[in-house]
Amino acid sequence: MTVKKIENNDSNNVHLRIIEGASKLFLTKGIKCVRMDDIAHELGVSKRTIYEHFEDKDQLLRSCLTHLHRYTSDKILDHLRTNSRNTLDVLLTMYEVYFAIMNRVNKQFFIDLQKLPEIKQKNDRRERLNLHKFRHLMHKGIEEGLFREDINLDVLAYILHHDLKLITLEQQFKNQSAEELGKAFILFYLRGIATPKGQQIIEQFIDKLNKKENKQ
Repeated sequence: MTVKKIENNDSNNVHLRIIEGASKLFLTKGIKCVRMDDIAHELGVSKRTIYEHFEDKDQLLRSCLTHLHRYTSDKILDHLRTNSRNTLDVLLTMYEVYFAIMNRVNKQFFIDLQKLPEIKQKNDRRERLNLHKFRHLMHKGIEEGLFREDINLDVLAYILHHDLKLITLEQQFKNQSAEELGKAFILFYLRGIATPKGQQIIEQFIDKLNKKENKQ
C-alpha cells in the first residue's frame, strides 16, 4: 500500500492519507508501540493536524481497520474478475490475496489486536460472517464436483478458522513467509478434501505459485 506525503489542506485528502500512513505503521510495527508522534513524523505533519481529524489513537485505529478491510476486499474482487471460473478458483484466489497481504504484516499487529476487547469483538463478528460465506462456497463446490460429498462443513470451517488464526499469531512461524504458509495450508486442507477434478485445479494453482516464486 503506497503512502504519499501530505501536500495540501484538502480535508478529505488529508483524512485518507492519515489513515494510510497510520495503517502502514500499525501493520509493520504493531499497534502498541506506534505513537501519534510517529504517525505525524511519517506523514510530515503536526500532531494537531491528526487530532483535527481523529479524536484519539483508538478512533484512528478503528478507521484504519475499516480501510484495510475494504482494501483487502477490493484486491480480492479485482483478482476474481480475471481469475474466477468456479468455486475452487474463488477460494484459491481469496487465499492467494490474503497470504500475499499477510506477508507484509508484522505478527505483532495481530497479537496487539487480540488485546483490544472492542476491536477483537468486531473482528470476531466479521470472522463468523466469513465462516458462513466459506460454508456456502464449500457447499457450492461439492455441487460442482470439486469437493468430496462426505466432508462435514461445520467441522471443516471450525478447523480452518482456528488454524488460520494459529498461523497468523504463532511466533514459531515468524521465519516462514506467508506464501509458504499459504501453500502448505492449501495443500494440506483444500487438496485433502478435493475430488480428483478439484485436485487437478489445485495442482495447476500450486505450479503457478512456484513459477512466480522462481521468477522473483
